[in-house]
Amino acid sequence: PQHLSKLFYSTNLCNDKVCINTVEHLMAALSAFGIDNAFIFIDSEEVPILDGSSSPYIYLFEEAGVKEQRVKRKYAKLKEKVSISYENKFIKAEPSDELEIDNTISFNCFYSKLRFQQMLYKHSKDNFKDISMARTFCFLHEVEWFKFQGLAKGGSLDNAIVISKSGVLNESGLRMENEFVAHKTLDLLGDLYILGYPLLAKITAYRTGHALNAALIRKIYSEKAYELIEPDERETKASPEPISEKAYGLAG
Repeated sequence: PQHLSKLFYSTNLCNDKVCINTVEHLMAALSAFGIDNAFIFIDSEEVPILDGSSSPYIYLFEEAGVKEQRVKRKYAKLKEKVSISYENKFIKAEPSDELEIDNTISFNCFYSKLRFQQMLYKHSKDNFKDISMARTFCFLHEVEWFKFQGLAKGGSLDNAIVISKSGVLNESGLRMENEFVAHKTLDLLGDLYILGYPLLAKITAYRTGHALNAALIRKIYSEKAYELIEPDERETKASPEPISEKAYGLAG
């Protein structure tokens, strides 16, 4: 968490020598598969955008396989409520025996599907597969600004949803009706994994983004608002059934 930096449209990690940008989609996939011991080699300052989602990582992780190791995994179990708010946005974390998310997005814009969407999500590999194909999105008027700032150099309709006043510009349309809140939830999962351990908490988020997510993680980390526990200390629960699109709580 202490290396989080430049949190605007992506999650970036910087130390004194190097910065690695846009790590959230990869981190989300690592979290879903419980991968906490891996070397990642990269030849650029930015993680490849691929198709704008975590779906390609799912395919590659399953193809390669994941090795179970002998040391018991440690979980970060939240001990107390932690919250961050800014203007009309907020995110809070409360103690729980699993990672569950109540995420709401609301944009004051012309496109009805962005005015309000809500998702209720419980973190598991199967549930993550349901949202892993959700792509990043932006507005058409932002694209030129990105280019001017030297951002999103590889960005195109092949790896992002672009929204204009007339609606979605992508010829293929949306992959799911709630793709916008699904992607915001995917981003949030990747940001939470920056803590360094799987987090056990109930997260309630309203209009959150990378900066607010990072502020929450920094606060949890700096205040040591969690305790490290091992699997046998967790309350035994059956793996939740995958949540269907109809159960996402879509409205609007």
